[in-house]
Amino acid sequence: MDLVKYIKDKFTPSRPMGRKNWFWSNIFYAIIYIPCAFVLPGMDQLPAPSPTVLMLSLIGAPFVLLHCRRAYAAGIPLIFVLVSWFLTPVNLMTEGSFIESAINWYQGTLFIFLLVMKNKVEPVSP
Repeated sequence: MDLVKYIKDKFTPSRPMGRKNWFWSNIFYAIIYIPCAFVLPGMDQLPAPSPTVLMLSLIGAPFVLLHCRRAYAAGIPLIFVLVSWFLTPVNLMTEGSFIESAINWYQGTLFIFLLVMKNKVEPVSP
């Protein structure tokens, strides 16, 4: 199988993704993302500086594409995933406040819904 086509298909948001495939794809990408995130300059500062937050948002874009695929299959409006992505910089720059807690609650709830909701559209592979 052509690796470039596989990766392109994996991150195409218009292709619905099943729960198990989505979960393991997130785990695999997290193994890549977490070490990359912790070597960014400014990660040791609270709240994180703006350039660090921007880089975290950019390297986190594949997560958003995976979430969009899963939301499409689960019948969840994509705006919920996009709002979660746009709230991430606010979350990182408001360390220890009520706003951070509210955003974490929203993102955690969205993640649980993506994980447990049944497919409304037949998923495709990969």
